[in-house]
Amino acid sequence: MRRNGVVSNRLTWWVLILLPLLLLAIYVYITRMMMFPGPMGQSLRPARMMLLQSVATVFLVLSIFAFAGLCVACAIRSSLSEKVKNAVLLVLVLTIILLSGELFFLHYERTNGIGMRWSYKLWSKRHFTHRTTFNFINSKGEEDRADFREPIPNLKKKKKSIWFIGDSFTFGFGLENTEQSFPAQVERLLRQFQNIPKDTDDRVICVNLGDGGADIYHEKETLFAFDTAAGQQPYAVVWQYFGDDIDTSELGPDIYENEIRKDPIERFGRMFFRQRSFLLDYIYWEYFRHNEVASYRTYMNFLNQIYLADSIVVEGHALTDSNGAYVTPFSEHLRPLSQSAAYYKGKGSKFLVIIFPYLWSGGPADAERLYTQRLAEALRAQHTDVIDITPLVRDLPLDQRVVNSHDPHPTEMVDKIVADTIAKYFIGHYGMELQ
Repeated sequence: MRRNGVVSNRLTWWVLILLPLLLLAIYVYITRMMMFPGPMGQSLRPARMMLLQSVATVFLVLSIFAFAGLCVACAIRSSLSEKVKNAVLLVLVLTIILLSGELFFLHYERTNGIGMRWSYKLWSKRHFTHRTTFNFINSKGEEDRADFREPIPNLKKKKKSIWFIGDSFTFGFGLENTEQSFPAQVERLLRQFQNIPKDTDDRVICVNLGDGGADIYHEKETLFAFDTAAGQQPYAVVWQYFGDDIDTSELGPDIYENEIRKDPIERFGRMFFRQRSFLLDYIYWEYFRHNEVASYRTYMNFLNQIYLADSIVVEGHALTDSNGAYVTPFSEHLRPLSQSAAYYKGKGSKFLVIIFPYLWSGGPADAERLYTQRLAEALRAQHTDVIDITPLVRDLPLDQRVVNSHDPHPTEMVDKIVADTIAKYFIGHYGMELQ
């Protein structure tokens, strides 16, 4: 009887030890399914992501209770010496605390400008539910694509359409739904100014062609491809410009990204922190890798080299134009925008450029120094309509300008200001008649 009692006792301890480890292993497996669902970065549908999140929560909670049960059993039933028992209890308590932190960050959703954090992946699955892929052949004869946040509308029945082309600012990155983006707000305001009923859908439509991460070259390719696909001349094109539009490999080496790849902390973080847990992913980005101030300064130094360069050097020779003047990155990268403006104005469409400054702390001043005023002057010299947003937002408190401390995209308030300005410009300068 005594021997059976000893065996039973050992079996109980093995169950108490292995059960929480098994539950935790299942949790880790499920989170890997959530964050690394398959080859080639395949993306889970939002509903499946939320389902896996719920299942992961169940197994994580069960593992916490299992570790708590082991902790209690160790304190009451263990025959270990007091010193060893206290050490084991300390480890178990710390494990429970860490797993509780993991449980919190499993449900921590937050947008961020980089878009790599696990908390962002959760946020995007909940809020980015209307993305549309627009495939086309670009001017080089290559297959290309753009990702829009809204479905491409049917323009056949619309009397007037306004096409918004831009990057993540137009796309609405950081906003929870597309109704908060400034293109959607412009449509509502134009209807309101013209007293058009909400249920009337054949008067005016604003088409959001914003594609996150697009530069000025890709925006032109997308715009012209959509022009061909739509088969309809727009009433107006609104081109949104931001300071990173000049950040393209066509104008120089990718200095910023090369510096990031050399960072040993980044390499270590990718191998360990980011691929293990929600808690470790948060710790990595918050305290090890993502220092916003240092990151922005590094990026600004990179942009300074591009915006303020006095020439483009290829194989040791500075490029010149037909008049013998040096070609600068700034003048060269404006060609797609100038060509687009000339094309649509030649067709009789309105063409309006909206210039956004950097929105982070000190960003508006940096933008004015680098590009906003220069760009506005260059476009007006070409008789292109321009609205510089900088004076409208630079005096706003930082927390009212950017989505959060990790995401420097504009808030819904900034989009409201932009939308109101655009709508009033259309009514005041174009005398827009929608009936």
